[in-house]
Amino acid sequence: MTGSFFSDLVNGEGGSIEDQGKEIHSDGLSVYFGIYGVMVGDRRAVANKTFGAATTDELLLSLYIIGVVSFLFLRPPTTFDPSTIETLTHPPSAIRLEFIMRHLKRWCEESRRNLLAFLNATTLSNESTCPHCLRVQERSMGRNKSRSLNSLTMSNELF
Repeated sequence: MTGSFFSDLVNGEGGSIEDQGKEIHSDGLSVYFGIYGVMVGDRRAVANKTFGAATTDELLLSLYIIGVVSFLFLRPPTTFDPSTIETLTHPPSAIRLEFIMRHLKRWCEESRRNLLAFLNATTLSNESTCPHCLRVQERSMGRNKSRSLNSLTMSNELF
């Protein structure tokens, strides 16, 4: 499947926790480009043509989230096996989604503050409690101590 549409979904072994951290960073950059295109760029004109007066920022944000979730969950989920999870090339989809939503929240804080209440009310918890999420963030950032996911994703260290 190398080079195919599904190459970002493959969770083959032979990776590392650092590789997974790089994939999370890449996902974050993709969020910034993708949501900008939907909200501000040429994709907004397509949405306006399709939905007319019903086009709102909330609708576009919802459609963006649905698209991301659909992409991540096209394939069966990776089995959480403690002995191999840190050797995957990509974080499992659920973990990727956790971080993608944090990047999306950061974009909204910077560019569309009016969407924060909608985003927080419908999609986000306050902190990640996923142990693997915390290990990925810790090791990919080269830190020996864990920091909260909010402080990590809201800092400028990601990009």
